[in-house]
Amino acid sequence: SCTLIFIKEPTMKLAFSARLSLVAVVALVATGCATQAQTQASIGAGIGCAAGALLAKSVGAKQGAGCAMGAAVGGAIGYSRGRQADLELARKTSREISTTAAAAGASVQLATRQEAVPPQERAEMGNAQTMEVVDKMVVNVPMSLVARRDERAAATFERVGDYVSNANTNSEVVVKARTPEDYNFIVGQIRSGYATGKAPEPTRVKYRFEPMQRGSQASVEVGHVGAQA
Repeated sequence: SCTLIFIKEPTMKLAFSARLSLVAVVALVATGCATQAQTQASIGAGIGCAAGALLAKSVGAKQGAGCAMGAAVGGAIGYSRGRQADLELARKTSREISTTAAAAGASVQLATRQEAVPPQERAEMGNAQTMEVVDKMVVNVPMSLVARRDERAAATFERVGDYVSNANTNSEVVVKARTPEDYNFIVGQIRSGYATGKAPEPTRVKYRFEPMQRGSQASVEVGHVGAQA
């Protein structure tokens, strides 16, 4: 079920300072409506729009303009929080794969990079100009396990699926495999690992096949696209 809870503006007249305080307690709670796969930017923009419209109304300005300004600020805040959540999730996933798949010869490397903090959020971030975000996560699995459709390989790829289905940012998944059949097996296992009820839209997770080099391992490289400048 989907529950939306709004805090309505009191009908009594408020002083200007009190009206500003009211904006701080405007909340939109969407229980069962939004999944982890929904972008934090969209959530932040929605809340920012509501707060901006209410503030505009309280001071006699146009609510549409207030909504637009609030959405811009809220969207930026939601985006940064989502990027930070993705980093923590990637670290957790990397640790889990390292612990459970190392005995089978699988490995994982997580690379990060610095990304600009949106100007609207720098004050909240302690005036930081950049933040650490996921650059890519690469999971290597012995080709012999893939060829045998080994359950240990399948379980490793499913963990990747759980990660991309919970990530807030769009993902590009590059699968290096020996044959198209091996590629289809790997992608199928990744998709089977999508968190229950959180299968991302096709536009949010894109897959690409690359033939692997002889003697190398099959690999899955997850990168995030659509990052803000």
